[in-house]
Amino acid sequence: MIKIEKMSDFDRITFVAVILLFVYWIVVKIPLIFTYGIYQATWIFGILAAFLSPIYFLIRWSIAKLSFKKIYFYALLISIFTLLIMLFVYKISFSGIEITSPRDWWY
Repeated sequence: MIKIEKMSDFDRITFVAVILLFVYWIVVKIPLIFTYGIYQATWIFGILAAFLSPIYFLIRWSIAKLSFKKIYFYALLISIFTLLIMLFVYKISFSGIEITSPRDWWY
């Protein structure tokens, strides 16, 4: 069982924020008109949170003595997966997931 009751309020809020960030990057990668508006209004916060959340949860997980029973490990996994989606997924549609080509990564 994951120990949530001993977490601080800030850690609970950041864990929920990581889950919402994951949902945000999934929704933004779906090519619809309203998702473009969501992305344009919030892109800087999404990028900052996607880069800072793995660092924060890696530090918190190391403070928790690298225990797999703590929620910090699972938040770290979700935030790393979110970062990978943000960087490497071009779009998500009914026909599948399109990955950005490697030559686009450097330009």
